[in-house]
Amino acid sequence: AVFKGVVEKAELKTNHLTGQQWWCCEVDCGFPIIAALPGDIEPAPAAGSVIDGDVFILGSSGFWDN
Repeated sequence: AVFKGVVEKAELKTNHLTGQQWWCCEVDCGFPIIAALPGDIEPAPAAGSVIDGDVFILGSSGFWDN
């Protein structure tokens, strides 16, 4: 899908299985979603920035993020 949204919050997290860092972004694209971005993306996402591009959409209950 093609995607565009405004980042409301961005937090750098670490995958505990692989040690890889990734960005967990709360994004407003007309409705709130969570977007996962690579940890080394440039420029780094920040509140107020716009992200866009081709995406793979995956649904989850989010229970794993406690």
